[in-house]
Amino acid sequence: MRVWRRGRWLRSSFSLEQQLDPNLKVTVTYYHTRAYRTLRTVNINAPLGINGLRPLGASEGNIQESQSNGRTVSHSLSVGVNGGDQEGHFWTNYN
Repeated sequence: MRVWRRGRWLRSSFSLEQQLDPNLKVTVTYYHTRAYRTLRTVNINAPLGINGLRPLGASEGNIQESQSNGRTVSHSLSVGVNGGDQEGHFWTNYN
Protein backbone atom coordinates (compact mmCIF):
# COMPACT_ATOMS: atom_id res chain seq x y z
CA MET A 1 0.00 0.00 0.00
CA ARG A 2 1.32 3.43 -0.98
CA VAL A 3 1.06 6.39 1.33
CA TRP A 4 0.78 9.74 -0.47
CA ARG A 5 2.50 12.58 1.30
CA ARG A 6 1.22 16.10 0.97
CA GLY A 7 3.49 18.38 -1.06
CA ARG A 8 5.09 21.53 0.33
CA TRP A 9 5.77 24.66 -1.70
CA LEU A 10 7.82 27.72 -0.82
CA ARG A 11 7.59 30.72 -3.10
CA SER A 12 9.34 34.03 -2.58
CA SER A 13 10.16 37.13 -4.58
CA PHE A 14 12.16 40.29 -4.18
CA SER A 15 11.78 43.45 -6.30
CA LEU A 16 13.78 46.58 -6.86
CA GLU A 17 12.27 49.56 -8.61
CA GLN A 18 14.14 52.63 -9.83
CA GLN A 19 12.74 55.82 -11.30
CA LEU A 20 15.23 56.80 -14.04
CA ASP A 21 13.49 60.05 -14.95
CA PRO A 22 9.98 61.44 -14.46
CA ASN A 23 8.64 59.34 -17.37
CA LEU A 24 10.68 56.13 -17.08
CA LYS A 25 10.74 53.44 -14.39
CA VAL A 26 12.67 50.09 -14.32
CA THR A 27 11.72 47.12 -12.12
CA VAL A 28 13.85 44.02 -11.49
CA THR A 29 12.25 41.06 -9.70
CA TYR A 30 13.85 37.80 -8.54
CA TYR A 31 11.57 34.79 -8.00
CA HIS A 32 12.46 31.62 -6.10
CA THR A 33 10.33 28.47 -5.86
CA ARG A 34 11.13 25.28 -3.97
CA ALA A 35 8.79 22.30 -3.73
CA TYR A 36 9.07 18.98 -1.91
CA ARG A 37 6.98 15.83 -2.11
CA THR A 38 5.53 16.66 -5.52
CA LEU A 39 4.05 13.94 -7.68
CA ARG A 40 6.28 12.35 -10.32
CA THR A 41 6.01 9.31 -12.58
CA VAL A 42 8.79 6.70 -12.56
CA ASN A 43 9.33 3.73 -14.88
CA ILE A 44 9.98 0.98 -12.33
CA ASN A 45 10.91 -1.49 -15.09
CA ALA A 46 13.49 0.73 -16.81
CA PRO A 47 16.58 -1.03 -18.25
CA LEU A 48 19.41 -1.22 -15.70
CA GLY A 49 23.05 -0.26 -16.15
CA ILE A 50 25.18 -1.22 -19.12
CA ASN A 51 23.56 -4.60 -19.90
CA GLY A 52 20.08 -3.08 -20.38
CA LEU A 53 18.19 -5.84 -18.54
CA ARG A 54 14.82 -4.93 -17.07
CA PRO A 55 14.16 -5.87 -13.40
CA LEU A 56 10.72 -7.36 -14.12
CA GLY A 57 11.59 -8.82 -17.54
CA ALA A 58 11.61 -7.42 -21.07
CA SER A 59 8.14 -8.82 -21.82
CA GLU A 60 6.58 -6.52 -19.19
CA GLY A 61 7.71 -3.35 -20.99
CA ASN A 62 7.48 0.01 -19.24
CA ILE A 63 5.60 0.07 -15.93
CA GLN A 64 4.80 3.59 -14.73
CA GLU A 65 4.37 4.27 -11.02
CA SER A 66 3.30 7.55 -9.42
CA GLN A 67 5.40 8.60 -6.44
CA SER A 68 5.13 11.56 -4.07
CA ASN A 69 8.87 12.11 -3.64
CA GLY A 70 9.53 14.65 -6.40
CA ARG A 71 11.15 18.02 -5.84
CA THR A 72 11.54 21.24 -7.76
CA VAL A 73 13.79 24.27 -7.47
CA SER A 74 13.30 27.28 -9.71
CA HIS A 75 15.05 30.65 -9.96
CA SER A 76 13.93 33.37 -12.36
CA LEU A 77 14.57 37.03 -13.00
CA SER A 78 12.15 39.50 -14.51
CA VAL A 79 13.04 42.96 -15.84
CA GLY A 80 10.31 45.46 -16.60
CA VAL A 81 10.31 48.96 -18.08
CA ASN A 82 7.37 51.31 -17.70
CA GLY A 83 7.12 54.81 -19.07
CA GLY A 84 5.07 57.42 -20.83
CA ASP A 85 4.03 61.02 -21.09
CA GLN A 86 0.92 62.99 -22.06
CA GLU A 87 0.89 61.37 -25.54
CA GLY A 88 0.98 57.73 -24.44
CA HIS A 89 2.32 55.05 -22.17
CA PHE A 90 4.35 51.89 -22.71
CA TRP A 91 5.18 48.85 -20.66
CA THR A 92 7.43 45.90 -21.44
CA ASN A 93 8.71 42.93 -19.49
CA TYR A 94 11.42 40.30 -19.98
CA ASN A 95 11.56 37.01 -18.08
